Amino acid sequence: MTEDDIRMALRDCYDPEVPCNIVDLGLVYRVGVELDREAPGAGIPGVPVKHKVSIGLTLTSKGC
Repeated sequence: MTEDDIRMALRDCYDPEVPCNIVDLGLVYRVGVELDREAPGAGIPGVPVKHKVSIGLTLTSKGC
């Protein structure tokens, strides 16, 4: 999982006021991806790797 994967997924999130996704609007200013070493099963062979994702974004209005 990469920052590009997250940004691509966020393209499905549209602002309710504007018919455009939040990435193309420039509302997403930070995406962080790191391994979740505390996830259940972490470190056990055969268990899929889990990630922690953090997203910084700006809202279009105070009501959002």
